[in-house]
Amino acid sequence: MSFRVPSKVLLDDAAAILQRGIAAIAAGEHVIDLADVTASDSSLVACLLAWRRAAQSRGTQLSVGNPSERVRGLAALYGVEQIALG
Repeated sequence: MSFRVPSKVLLDDAAAILQRGIAAIAAGEHVIDLADVTASDSSLVACLLAWRRAAQSRGTQLSVGNPSERVRGLAALYGVEQIALG
């Protein structure tokens, strides 16, 4: 099972999506699925980093599936592609 990130992750949406992802990780999810993401900004990268920290604090290995080229590019731009996307 995985946490499916909604289609839009922008600054206005990020806080709520971040909390939903953290709750999913706390409930045992260990896959973040980005397949539905069609609009994003650096807020998604921040969420990915926070979800990794949340998983690590629980001793859980987190994987990220289906990142788009845009998401990969944003993570690379900030120098966190390997950390954020694994």
